[in-house]
Amino acid sequence: MRQYLAAQPRPITIVKTYGADGSTHGPSDRQGLERWWRHVIGGAASVRFHRPPSGLGFSAKAEAAIRSARLLEEQAKFWELTPALERLRYRVENEAFATVKPGRALVIYFTDGGAIEADLRDFPVDCDVRWLDLSRAAWFRTARVEGGAWTPLLAPAEGSWIALIEPSASSR
Repeated sequence: MRQYLAAQPRPITIVKTYGADGSTHGPSDRQGLERWWRHVIGGAASVRFHRPPSGLGFSAKAEAAIRSARLLEEQAKFWELTPALERLRYRVENEAFATVKPGRALVIYFTDGGAIEADLRDFPVDCDVRWLDLSRAAWFRTARVEGGAWTPLLAPAEGSWIALIEPSASSR
């Protein structure tokens, strides 16, 4: 969609994100959540869940997703990021998605755990990785990784996670 709109840029809005257990528009809650997060990571100007039974509405799962997005947005401004799937390698289909502000922030969405390599060649040597548990809408832990190269990254567990990679305070 972004390429299609490149000649005449305008906001991308997602009026309804379908997907809920038993829905004819998406067979599961998980699929609805994954779609919603791909819209957010992909740079949509607005997103929302469709009402039940075709979507998650404002269910507990939808609320956790929205709260998680707000926690992430406090650290990395979505409007400064550009979708960047090319920043990931050794990724299997639907495993992980990325958006970046080169050298400043790389956000990686893991749909269900996983392991990839992230392109941190334009980041300083020391980077912090903050893990956001999307099912609990809570920051989980911070780890240190090396920048300046392709860097292995392993999600903390199964389930949906966001990795926020930024230069460490000592590198800024």
